[in-house]
Amino acid sequence: MKKLVIVESPTKSKTIKGFLGKDFIVLSSYGHVMDLPKSTLGVDIEHNFEPTLEQTNVRAKKALTEIRKALVESDEVILATDEDREGEAIAFHLAQVLKLNNIGKAGEGIKKARAGKTSHIKSVKRIVFHEITKSAIQEALANPRQIDQHRVDAQTARRVLDRLVGYKLSPLLWKKIFYGLSAGRVQSVAVRLIVEREEEREAFKPEEFWLIGGLFAKPDDISQSSKHFEAQLYAANGTKLDKLAVTTQSHALEIKNALEKATFSISNIEDTEATRNPGPPFTTATLQAEASNRLGMSPKRTMSLAQSLYEGVKIRNKHTGLITYHRTDSTLLAGKAIAEIASYIKKEFGEQYHQVRQFHKKQKGAQEAHEAIRPTDVTLTPDIAQAYLEPSQLKLYRIIWQRTMASQMAQARFRALKVDITTHDNAYTLRAEGLKQLFDGFLRIYPNGTKEVLLPVLAQGDPVVLIDHIINAAQNFTKPPARYTEASLIKALKDHGIGRPSTYAPTIETIKSRRYVEMDENRRLEPTELGRAVNKLLVKHFTDIVDIEFTANMEQDLDDIAEGTKEWVPVIRTFYEPFAKKLAVKDKEIDKKEVTETATDKICPECGAPVVRKLARHGLFFSCSRFPKCKYGQSIIVSTGVTCPKCKTNQLIERRTGKGKLFYGCAGYPTCKNGYWDKPSGEMCPDCGLMLVIKGKRLVCSDRKCGFKREK
Repeated sequence: MKKLVIVESPTKSKTIKGFLGKDFIVLSSYGHVMDLPKSTLGVDIEHNFEPTLEQTNVRAKKALTEIRKALVESDEVILATDEDREGEAIAFHLAQVLKLNNIGKAGEGIKKARAGKTSHIKSVKRIVFHEITKSAIQEALANPRQIDQHRVDAQTARRVLDRLVGYKLSPLLWKKIFYGLSAGRVQSVAVRLIVEREEEREAFKPEEFWLIGGLFAKPDDISQSSKHFEAQLYAANGTKLDKLAVTTQSHALEIKNALEKATFSISNIEDTEATRNPGPPFTTATLQAEASNRLGMSPKRTMSLAQSLYEGVKIRNKHTGLITYHRTDSTLLAGKAIAEIASYIKKEFGEQYHQVRQFHKKQKGAQEAHEAIRPTDVTLTPDIAQAYLEPSQLKLYRIIWQRTMASQMAQARFRALKVDITTHDNAYTLRAEGLKQLFDGFLRIYPNGTKEVLLPVLAQGDPVVLIDHIINAAQNFTKPPARYTEASLIKALKDHGIGRPSTYAPTIETIKSRRYVEMDENRRLEPTELGRAVNKLLVKHFTDIVDIEFTANMEQDLDDIAEGTKEWVPVIRTFYEPFAKKLAVKDKEIDKKEVTETATDKICPECGAPVVRKLARHGLFFSCSRFPKCKYGQSIIVSTGVTCPKCKTNQLIERRTGKGKLFYGCAGYPTCKNGYWDKPSGEMCPDCGLMLVIKGKRLVCSDRKCGFKREK
């Protein structure tokens, strides 16, 4: 008889099959075999919020047929789904669907899936592992456990909670804004953060300030440009100046004139040793952030690639997982991994490069794996793996490998110099700062952009001169807080205790697909008018749903359920009963116009009534406030200020596809059908003559075949 191993992923099953012998059958369930129905609430509110689960996954239905056939020739079933709450729930539902009882209790027998037959299966086991390698699978098989019902309950509570919010609150949005919108616990808080950041930017008033500095050298070094060094205004009359000390041009010119007439000498030198420490190995959030910052990958893309590296890649004719589980809040490394990393570092770089580090345990409320994301085999360097990986996989694997290795390496050491240059009358002091690397440490394997700034040999009392007697006075303005990137939004959610590793990427994809936010030309998240309207309604009328602290506390309740310190039904009831009462009140109280209409100073040309700016499914437009009695309406055109290069007559304006995706098309449509997915810059490509469009910090030719690109 065989042993049947069931996992949730076909790729995972292929990898595990390669580690086990002929006595094992390894099959995939293709994800969840049971879930809430797609078209109905599926939660029995009157009976303790009991979920009604169905087999909604078409591929899982087919997989179950194959699994049931395999049961006939098996005497043991091993549930080997992922070790997080979702994986635990999949294992639990498999046991239910296949009617597997007595999990972990060998010899008691179970009823067979096919009615009327007696099962010969002696045991059903649950195993978990943090990496898909032969040793990890063998260790898991040797240490089976029962299904963790607390984790299953926590996953049930999350699904029920999110279903209640989504299915009860979304219809209200349909009535008060328009059909097809959605609300959710985590997504609504994410939108709120983005909208409030945009409101901060709009309310921001820039302040003028001037930066003053010059290029200096010792008198004998004036002709040697390599010995010139920069210094910036630091103090006046012995008092350190802050960033906004010089706020007018007249004040800046006064200082500039005084400095250009002054003589200078070195008044003080601070010579210290500075160090840089490596960061901890990756968690889900930090991996997504680093992949975004270094590689330009979206969280969704990052998680997809990480999944492929975790489930298995064919290396030297054998499938094996290249990284450990990628949904984790932990920065811990297993003792075995630390020892392997230490051996590699000492062998490849020398003893002086090794430093044992164990970072703090999982953060409070961490629900996922018990170890950080790391390579399963440190000797499989990115250079070796290059032959087996797709380019995008390799990029992600490289930073995971580098970050893990760096976490166990010595700190980098620098010589930091602060040199003060003071005028002869002590009226002004300028400061030059230098940085020289003494030991690269972890930077040898994971550079972080630290650059050396070398100063010539200087001593206190040395005279120095201003090159060409010129001081630079540059006007600047303070800048508003930057819009969130996908990476910085994930960090904000994580810092507030909102969401968990498995929810970050789906949350961002949801608010983008719902058109609540869009990516601006710098790949940052900008709220749409629709996102603002939805947020306005929720903030005013459903404060709890979008309250950061409330949402974080709800996450803690789910964590408590997973730990077994709370029951899931009372937690849901405590939330739902006041929520349902408020829904009933707000359904009657909210006036659609307060959400979708904004007053303007325009007058209706047809009836003389005020004109309002109105939000509809396809964007904003002007409408008579007496609608439907007066049918006047006018589109709101947002121009790019760029003339269409095809017809050379009309402007390129913002447009939307039938599904709401933003693009830039000619205002002369349908006579001229020219258009671009990215914002046109107004500049033409020097290679092919077509329009250059804005992509982040670059201008790129709109013709992909051309390939021209340059920095903005």
